[in-house]
Amino acid sequence: MQNNKNILLIGGYNSLLGSKIYFYLGRKYKIFRTSRTRNIRLNLNNLQNIKKVLKKYKPNIIINCSAYTDVNGCEKNPIKAIKDNCLSNFNLCEVYDKLDIKQKHIIYISTDQIYNNKKNKNKEENIDLINT
Repeated sequence: MQNNKNILLIGGYNSLLGSKIYFYLGRKYKIFRTSRTRNIRLNLNNLQNIKKVLKKYKPNIIINCSAYTDVNGCEKNPIKAIKDNCLSNFNLCEVYDKLDIKQKHIIYISTDQIYNNKKNKNKEENIDLINT
């Protein structure tokens, strides 16, 4: 039984996490799946594309699983990493904030590959980050 009150948009649907979220929530909510290449195409580095997609589907919940996840690639190309993993989320929030959608929520899920702590469990206050 679907909950028509909430419309979800999953960014990065073709990621492992994005597809699992769809699998678990797909029967309960109306979900639109996005990626750069399949389903609904969403390029988070293109403000016009973001606006067009969000205006069309009017999600009140966005779960963003999209990211540049190649750790070595991020280290070799930090500009691309910042563009795809930081600025893209800023773009999404900036456009979403301006749309007339009630009770908007964004959930951003990041990678676990950011901490350089190899001996102990990672903690948020640990600021020894890699690939930044």
